[in-house]
Amino acid sequence: MKKLLAMLLALGLLALCACTSKSNTTAEVPETMTETPSEETEQTDSAEDADAAEETDETAAEPDDRVKPLPDAIDVTALTDATVAASFDESAIEETDGKTYLTLQVYDYDRYDMVDISNLAEGSVIVAGGKDMTVSSVERDGALVLINGGLTKGGMTLTTSDDGVYYDANWSMAARYVCAPPIRAEENQRALWRGLRRGEIQTISTDHCSFTLAQKDMGREDFTKIPGGLPGVETRGEVVYTRGVAAGRMTVAGMCRALCENPAKLYGLYPRKGVIAAGSDADIVVYDPRASHILSARDMVTKAGYTPFEGLRTEGGIAKVYLRGSLMVEDGRIVGGPEGQYLRRGLCTL
Repeated sequence: MKKLLAMLLALGLLALCACTSKSNTTAEVPETMTETPSEETEQTDSAEDADAAEETDETAAEPDDRVKPLPDAIDVTALTDATVAASFDESAIEETDGKTYLTLQVYDYDRYDMVDISNLAEGSVIVAGGKDMTVSSVERDGALVLINGGLTKGGMTLTTSDDGVYYDANWSMAARYVCAPPIRAEENQRALWRGLRRGEIQTISTDHCSFTLAQKDMGREDFTKIPGGLPGVETRGEVVYTRGVAAGRMTVAGMCRALCENPAKLYGLYPRKGVIAAGSDADIVVYDPRASHILSARDMVTKAGYTPFEGLRTEGGIAKVYLRGSLMVEDGRIVGGPEGQYLRRGLCTL
């Protein structure tokens, strides 16, 4: 394993490039097979070429209204600093001439322009997995787009997790995501994860502006009157573990630094807060990686009436929360009373 890790950085890209390389061969035509075309042959060929050109023009004139996936987000020939889903087994490790090569299988998923998805109607055709699918129904369920009843009914289920949420034809669905800064495009999200991994971003937080849907509706006639903000504090830990730790974007220690240690240092409360140590407040979260569940507003304590992560299946869940040693939350239920205290902040030590 040590040898594998040592060679991975040096040879990983080489192996990936090898997996995607293509070779071109050109067959040489012998001179004895070359003939000078006669005038009759030239006329026939010209007529055939004209017919072919006319047929090509007719084909080109037919518009292709199918909704197709966006170009692949992952270019395996240009991976420098990225986190991707990949797998390999022992058969993928090969030693040649004293060097170790690792062949990875990189996973990517079909992505679509949200404008195209918003314009889908009965009879539209979407390309999924390389095959055409005729649309019979399109439904929205929080962050999910269910085409033909969704995956469980033989259709498609798309997850909206970027700025495409603002293109939803349903005004209420789009308005609930109004916040500052706004939901970003996927390439911006990748840059944020990269900054977090490099230490350029020190904390993950939420202002938890849990305006209700009725309050969001105040801007129906005037966009500027939509109150900005999203409910996020209740789901933050599970979402960060799911999209960060379980997805291979960060370690458990990195998650603890971003959610606990660094915020405590930022507000000058470390080491009273942000660390499990003798003399520190016993603020402890017990996380169970096996307690996966689906996030839904109907199961949450917040009265906002929605969650931007509706339909997200978590990798595990928060089992218990202790505040200064007292049990406050158990299996998603508040079991303790109000015990908050005002703490005077100190100087930043981050």
